[in-house]
This record gives sequence, structure tokens and C-alpha cells, in this order.
Amino acid sequence: MKQQLCTATKEQELRALLKLWNASYPASLAHESVDDLISYLNGLTNCRHTFLWSKEEKGDLSAWFAVFEREGEPWFAMIVAEGHRKSGIGTKLIRTAQAEYNVLNGWVIDHDEARMADGSGYPSPLAFYKRLGFQVLEATRIETDRISAVKIQWNTASTA
Repeated sequence: MKQQLCTATKEQELRALLKLWNASYPASLAHESVDDLISYLNGLTNCRHTFLWSKEEKGDLSAWFAVFEREGEPWFAMIVAEGHRKSGIGTKLIRTAQAEYNVLNGWVIDHDEARMADGSGYPSPLAFYKRLGFQVLEATRIETDRISAVKIQWNTASTA
């Protein structure tokens, strides 16, 4: 059963997530509109979202974290706004999920070829996930016209 994000999420959250997504991920992964983002999110099964808002006047979205089901296992996606990276937010979000799940899977861009909308390089977060106990499954990759990434996995068995 899929949670229909478009009915469960406020328009403000969707617009802020679209802005954060397009500013944080490579241009090849950008969504053109809120409807495009909703279509992507509605394709995620049993998805739970966490939105963290800045306490500043603007109230910008500081981070977004989602856990969803794919092929019977929990997967996650996370974005931390550039101005909030290295503040501990990402670590806290991951540690919270690790306390709830026995396994977490994700895709991570592991090279320096991806480009942001402004042409600058996308900084791979692979080292961050390794520090948090994720294993890199080198043999499992996703290679499409939009993304080239390696699968990472954290599980309680590998940390015991």
C-alpha cells in the first residue's frame, strides 16, 4: 500500500522540498515541477517523511529524510541543505533510522562526474555514510541516463 504523499503533505512542504532537492542533487536528478516531484514520491511504497525546518525567519527547509520500502527492504533518501551540512543533522537523522530499522539501503553517487545545475561538481557523500557504518556494495550499481551510483547498506549484523 502506497502512502499518497500529495494528500498527506502540505503544499508548502512540497515546494520547499522541490527547492531543496534541485539545489542539493545533481542537475540530472532535478524535478521540473511540484507535480513531477509528487509523481516520484507517490512511486515510493510505505514512505515516511521527516521535514526539518530552519529556525531562522525564512523558515527554509534544512533537511528532508524519507524511509520507504523497495523489494521488501527499507531504503532511505536524505537531503541536508548546504548551509546545514556538518551541523550534525544528517548524522542524527541516520542514527534515528538506525535505531528503528535493522537494515537501511541507499544509492550514493560515488564519483566526481555528476554536475549541479550551475555546472559545479556534485560532492559525493559516500565518506559520510561509511563513517556511519554503511557498507559499500561495489557489485550493485544503478546506471541510467540520470544517475550512476553504488548501493550502500547498513545492518545490525555488520555492526555487531
